[in-house]
Amino acid sequence: MSNFKKTMRKEFRGAVFARDQHKCRCCGRQGYDHNDLQEVAKQEASGAVLCELDAHHITTRDEMPAGGYVKSNGVSLCPECHLKAEVPHAANIEFAPETLYRLIGSSKETAYMMSLDLQKKIDKFEPKPKKVVAKKKPVRIKAAKKKVKSKK
Repeated sequence: MSNFKKTMRKEFRGAVFARDQHKCRCCGRQGYDHNDLQEVAKQEASGAVLCELDAHHITTRDEMPAGGYVKSNGVSLCPECHLKAEVPHAANIEFAPETLYRLIGSSKETAYMMSLDLQKKIDKFEPKPKKVVAKKKPVRIKAAKKKVKSKK
């Protein structure tokens, strides 16, 4: 993963957790970013009993431009709620994408548009490599020369 993408992912997580005040949006449990080593050390030193939050992509990364790494496509979830959100959505309406979007005041359309904007930034800073096409030498076909005898 490139440094740009690592930064993008970290900013996504930070923005989602900050908006949600480091609480699971479904059950309200207080938590922390388990991928932030400084935060992990701080929580271990404090002795507080907090859960490890995850920034859940409401619409999967493969369905969104730029992987959907935008605040409008993320929601803070504790481990238990995250497992429920990963189950096929028809099984539990409480964790359906539409419900999660409503919880954060967003929609799939908003998240998609924000993801398109992010993809433009990615393309600006990480242009896709141009395909190198090898030049082919023209094939020369030797035409058979036939002498045509004219009838007189």
